[in-house]
Amino acid sequence: MSRRFFIQNISIRLPATINFLVNRKDVLRQPGSLSVPVCAYKIWTDLDSTMEVNQWFDAFAANNHLNENVQHKINMVIDELIMNILSYAFKEVVDPEVEVRLQLDIDVFVISFIDNGRPFNPFEQAIPDISLPVTEREVGGLGIHLSRELMDDVSYQRVANSNIAKLILKITDEKNN
Repeated sequence: MSRRFFIQNISIRLPATINFLVNRKDVLRQPGSLSVPVCAYKIWTDLDSTMEVNQWFDAFAANNHLNENVQHKINMVIDELIMNILSYAFKEVVDPEVEVRLQLDIDVFVISFIDNGRPFNPFEQAIPDISLPVTEREVGGLGIHLSRELMDDVSYQRVANSNIAKLILKITDEKNN
């Protein structure tokens, strides 16, 4: 299976397993243009921390001139979602695999986490009661709550033995510039 991408009327056919990054330095400077979104994805099979994913994202952010506010928010979300996948979805999974997909368009950034772990929806956790003193709060849930608050939209699906968590951030908002 291969994927087809169109870049300024040039058709490029890539194998489905290849990691790719399309670099468009002008993508954030031309509001309203019909340019192709910048996309990247990578699959990890031996992931044991968030550091490698954050480094990969930081390179993507630098290549595509994401501002520090957006980059900071996405790094926090990566930390939280990857740690949840490693801690909960991968319990008793023999060959764990995580795919992270990035899509940057003129006014929106989408990050998706796809894993082959047991069914686990991180967004169905109850919102923690942050009005309580720290010593009286239940452990857990604060990072996912923060992820929900930082992003404009979050969703979860279970499709063909895969967990798919998708987070969307509008990058033209005042709060993200």
